Amino acid sequence: GGRLARAGAVAPAEYVRTLPGHVRLLCHSYGSVVCALARPAVDDVVFLGAPGVRVESADPAVRVWAARGGRDWTRWVPAVRLGDLGHGPDPVDPRFGARVFDVGDAAHDEYFRPGTRSLRALGRIVVGEAP
Repeated sequence: GGRLARAGAVAPAEYVRTLPGHVRLLCHSYGSVVCALARPAVDDVVFLGAPGVRVESADPAVRVWAARGGRDWTRWVPAVRLGDLGHGPDPVDPRFGARVFDVGDAAHDEYFRPGTRSLRALGRIVVGEAP
């Protein structure tokens, strides 16, 4: 459901406002739902292995990136929302409007594993480059 994500979205939105310089936010799994609801003022936001994001489309004021590995179980989560159940739009769906990038066959818990395609791509985004 969305109750915990809505409650959790308050703190990151407030915290990010205090950060100087370019800010890039990496959001994984249910954290993607929290980040999407927070709508923080950042340069880039990355959704990794998201079960949905509870917003209809990418924020045009932010560079929004999305990826899902070939072995990530979240590919089986339906992109629907019924009341407060489910998280709706899949950020890797082209209709969402994110910049989708390749992370290979990563499983849900492997995006930050040293030496992986996904970690190299994330490093490039963090320094302001394309993955």
